[in-house]
Amino acid sequence: MTGAELVGQNIRRLRRARGLKQTALAELCGYSSKGSGTISKIEGGQMVVDISVAERIARALEVDPTELFLRREEQTLTSGGPSTPAEMQCTLLVWQALGTEERQTLQRAVELLASGTPEIRRRLAEQIDYISTWKEYRGRQRRSGGAGGGDTLAG
Repeated sequence: MTGAELVGQNIRRLRRARGLKQTALAELCGYSSKGSGTISKIEGGQMVVDISVAERIARALEVDPTELFLRREEQTLTSGGPSTPAEMQCTLLVWQALGTEERQTLQRAVELLASGTPEIRRRLAEQIDYISTWKEYRGRQRRSGGAGGGDTLAG
């Protein structure tokens, strides 16, 4: 199953659970009634959604956006992301502060998490842990006045 198919199935399941037709969901998302064709393509896995569209759909379905990207078994195992309005606002502010390239990179990471194998998800988590550890190390180095290079992984 592709990431687009997974997201589409989750949207369809959540929409039906709320008793909504595709046209109603499209309107709740701020699309015209013709937007139901877009919702149909998304649900059919024929269209990949970006983060901003996922956020809009999730808001309309009253779920956390991460629910759209998780496999069903993962939805029961994880709380999914920001759970309070303050946490969601913080996440949104971070997203808005990102540049286009950074958003695209984050979108690719989300797609890998949603559609990748457990091995891919594990490796991605290892890379994120590595980068986090490296950033902490560089921060300690700078605070202590240690030798410092640029802000690169090699430096």
